[in-house]
Amino acid sequence: MRPGIELTKWLGVICMIYDHLEYFGGIDLPMASAVGAFAFPFFAIALAAALADCKPGKREIIVRRLLIAAVIAQVAVVLVRDVLPLNVIFTLAAGVIAYGALEAKSEWRKAGMTAVALLVGTLAEFSFIGTGVLLLAMAHYRVGWSKWWVVGASVPLFAFNEMQMIAPVGAWLAFWLVDNGPAIPRIKRVFYPVYVLQYPLLRLL
Repeated sequence: MRPGIELTKWLGVICMIYDHLEYFGGIDLPMASAVGAFAFPFFAIALAAALADCKPGKREIIVRRLLIAAVIAQVAVVLVRDVLPLNVIFTLAAGVIAYGALEAKSEWRKAGMTAVALLVGTLAEFSFIGTGVLLLAMAHYRVGWSKWWVVGASVPLFAFNEMQMIAPVGAWLAFWLVDNGPAIPRIKRVFYPVYVLQYPLLRLL
């Protein structure tokens, strides 16, 4: 397990909440959108690194957990914005499903997983571009594809927010943090509650 995975994930949470405090909470914060642009590449690359050594069966469990959390989070999301796009946990799940489709032995299973990944990914935040970032990050960790594919795939994220032009920098930093960042204790079963509970709290603001 790479030492900086947990740190990278929680830095992503901090960046996301900082951005959301201004965007949804109405609190004027310096460079909030720029800071928020680091959140998705941090999440995607930390997840890809964590899944790198997982067997397919373990990844299926993680996908189910992601989808359950995404559905619960979506109920909270509508407190502060429209139903679509689906929240970013759906984007992460779509990327893992897409990678699983590449490894599926059954053609029917491959086709079904691809269809689900395309549908979910298209409707979720950052659409198929975000899904592709995670897919390429998993390819980097599992089969050695270059990091530059992931960094390059992060560039089109600016189409969703001009500050997302910083996302390629975030991707490169995330790769460095995952491999070189200090190890911190893993806090199990806390990430999803924090992600979900921020929305009702932001609504109160």
